[in-house]
Amino acid sequence: MTAVKALMSRMKNKIKVIRKKDASTGFTKRNKLLSIGLVLLLLLLQSSCWDKVEVEQLAIVMAIAVDKGENGLVRTTVQVINPKGIAGGTGKNMAGGGGGGQNQAYRNISDHGRTIFEAVRGMQSNIPRELYFSHNQVVIISEELAREGVAKLMDFFDRNPQIRRNNWLLISKRDASQYEIINAPNPLEIVPAQRIVGIIKEKERSTAYAINQLGDFLELLSCRGVDAYTAGIGLSPNMAVAESDQNKNTGSAGESLREDVNVTQTAVFRDDRLVGWLNERESRGLLWIKGRMSNASVTVEYDQKHGNVSVEALQGKGKIKPVVTREGQIIMNIDVKVKGSVSEVDTFIDLSKPENLSRVEKKLAQEIKEDIRLALEKVQREYKADVFGFGENLYRHYPGYWHQVANRWGEIYPEIEVVINVKAEIPRTGLVSKPIEMAK
Repeated sequence: MTAVKALMSRMKNKIKVIRKKDASTGFTKRNKLLSIGLVLLLLLLQSSCWDKVEVEQLAIVMAIAVDKGENGLVRTTVQVINPKGIAGGTGKNMAGGGGGGQNQAYRNISDHGRTIFEAVRGMQSNIPRELYFSHNQVVIISEELAREGVAKLMDFFDRNPQIRRNNWLLISKRDASQYEIINAPNPLEIVPAQRIVGIIKEKERSTAYAINQLGDFLELLSCRGVDAYTAGIGLSPNMAVAESDQNKNTGSAGESLREDVNVTQTAVFRDDRLVGWLNERESRGLLWIKGRMSNASVTVEYDQKHGNVSVEALQGKGKIKPVVTREGQIIMNIDVKVKGSVSEVDTFIDLSKPENLSRVEKKLAQEIKEDIRLALEKVQREYKADVFGFGENLYRHYPGYWHQVANRWGEIYPEIEVVINVKAEIPRTGLVSKPIEMAK
């Protein structure tokens, strides 16, 4: 019996060893199958470069201009860069033009269509490369089209995945040809579109306009309680050119040009239609309220006996706070705080004396307050457009009350009382406190 038990025990042990080997082999096979399956799945997910397009096959667009064409069509113009012309870097290329020379730094192409997309596709019959919009920087819409409404036009720019939202949006003045604007030669820049962008990048040093990027403009169009605005663009005479040379505009290297591209004034919209313009001072008032003033120059008159003081506004903050009284009256409080530095004094004023510096600060505050008043008078009373965002601020502070008046906001907005408070500080007077005084 002992021998039989020992034999049975050895057989059980062998069976266990066989089972372990089978289980280990099966597990290894499953691992192999799983690994193969994962590799095949990863191969299916690899998109590779099936839709790649070489840069030599692309026509890179830098600017788009949209104007009203004949028979209700839309005329679209694109500015395409010529890499060979840019690589040349000659004076001829830098003066530029819209012609078809081989060494031209850019080329302007136009076509008509019922929509912008139809016009763009029509251009492909004139150019052997695919129009590529990802590097576009400027969108210009004519004043005539803007007065009819821009909502339908914006769909192309909002829907196209190549159009970036950081494109600058401009409205061309009625008396300026879009083709002349994007074809104006300038020895300082190779491509006119880059020239326009360069002017806009220095907007902090100018108070002549309030501009928006495409994405911000689209958001303003889609929000209730606020209207859209952006800058205008046109041509202005070159003041450095003698009157006898005003009829010349050859654009050769080193020669003064008759007209300059000028980004100035602000286009004001109500809903999606252009309703009017703000001049330079009114645009400055809008910028004060929006808190978008920095490094801008403001000149104030010290008094009739003394001369003028130019102040650089280093920092400007604007805040709108609505108040709804028990009687249901809406009051908008506008608070603006400005810090500046004296940049120039054209007469003898001792700014080391606190009373003199305090007078300049008060004069600066009065100037800013007048800027805001003029902007309010034009926009609120005349255009009845809420570019300041009064309705949006009312919604944020009193959402329940906003829902009661939202449908009548167009009637209520022009009659709203506005209180303006401005505080100006000048902590710096430049390198000197006293200007040069001639010895007697």
